[in-house]
Amino acid sequence: MHQFADLDWHWLVPRVKLRDEQNRLGVVASLARELAERNNDHAPADQLEGVERRLEKSRLMAEDSLGVNPTKAERDWLRKHRSAGAKFWNVLTDLKVEHLDDRL
Repeated sequence: MHQFADLDWHWLVPRVKLRDEQNRLGVVASLARELAERNNDHAPADQLEGVERRLEKSRLMAEDSLGVNPTKAERDWLRKHRSAGAKFWNVLTDLKVEHLDDRL
C-alpha cells in the first residue's frame, strides 16, 4: 500500500474526471482504503478517504464496469453480488477487499 502513497492525486483526479472515469477510480480507491484500514495503515486510509470525498462530488449516475463490457446476464449477476462500495460508485464488479493481497 505504501508504494502508492506518493501518487499525485491532484494531477490524477482532474484527468480521470475529464474522461468520465471518476466512478472507476472511486471504487478502486474505496477498495484500497478498505485494505489499508484492514492493515491498520492509517495514513494511506485517510489519504484515500480524501480522494473518495473529492471524487464523490462528481460521481456519475451512469452504470459502468472496470474495463469490460458484461453481457446482460453478467450485469444482472454483478448487480446482485457487488460490494456496497461498487454499488455506491455505480460500478459493476464483484471485486471485494477480501480478494486483495494484504501486501499490496
